[in-house]
Amino acid sequence: MASIAAVALRGCGPRSSGPRSSRSSSPGKEPTHDDDPALFPAVARPVKKVVIHRPGGYDRLCTAEGPDAAPGPGEVAIDVAAFGVNYADCVVRMGLYAAAKELAGHPITPGFEVAGTVAAVGEAVTPSLVGTPVMAITLFGGYTTRLVVPCQQVFPWPAGWSHLQAAAFPAVFLTAWTALCELAHPRAGDTVLVHSAAGGVGGALVQLAKLAGCRVVGVVGGAHKVETVRALGADAVIDKSSRPLWEEARRLAPGGYDIVLDANDATRLPAALIGSGLDIHILLPATWFAWRRLADRPSLYACCASSSRMIVRTTSAVRGCCAMRRCVRSASLMRV
Repeated sequence: MASIAAVALRGCGPRSSGPRSSRSSSPGKEPTHDDDPALFPAVARPVKKVVIHRPGGYDRLCTAEGPDAAPGPGEVAIDVAAFGVNYADCVVRMGLYAAAKELAGHPITPGFEVAGTVAAVGEAVTPSLVGTPVMAITLFGGYTTRLVVPCQQVFPWPAGWSHLQAAAFPAVFLTAWTALCELAHPRAGDTVLVHSAAGGVGGALVQLAKLAGCRVVGVVGGAHKVETVRALGADAVIDKSSRPLWEEARRLAPGGYDIVLDANDATRLPAALIGSGLDIHILLPATWFAWRRLADRPSLYACCASSSRMIVRTTSAVRGCCAMRRCVRSASLMRV
């Protein structure tokens, strides 16, 4: 899942601080949590949202109004100021996202991540959270002006961030953190190959790998993306549109790669890179795969998979929330 933009429902444009990514946004000043709280009043009003009634093109995106939802026990209601736009949302719109068919059907409101202000809390949630600026993750439903989610899926963000930056952070960085830090366990000095390095998750992986002290080689599909990935900290960048990918990959790392991060078919990548003799163990299907070379048997790789869907659907929710908190703490160290 790669977050490519953040849409502001109030105000527009990012501040200059915060982690870099390839995501775009509109210029201008956008309210932050230090501004007048009257910009985000916690009053009852009709909820506006984007609804998709059936699969298709962009013309299937419709707006609708509905009643305000009150938070239940353990839940938080957020006045949404901005939501992240991910490629997965486009897949939902086209009717090709399996989980959307399985869990929601049509009509459906897309969206996996938002930022805004806590408007109300349910029982067993600290009342002082009301008025707090937060970002949140959700399994669909994010394209809305009011979102109700379990409190475990709500997080503060570092001071100085805008709502746009916060809304575009959770999906890509949580996916990247889980793949790299929770599954692949990078060590200082590791050589890491990151495919799709100019994308949302790929750009996050480049930054997180550099924070871990790794040597990072990024892969992009066009010359116009090379400098973007270099600016994120990559030590080398392969433009596969002009150079043979695997030849360049071997030239840049004659001793091989300790970690390979890729969103492509998990059964073909290592064979194409280092030949046969692989110990492939896929934990679960997902959008990103982390290949870790085994320390005691360097010709063998173990494969794990990462998806931010895990945090809101499976029993790994607690672990995912802890990963998010560590990821947010790391954000203050990222390149700005």
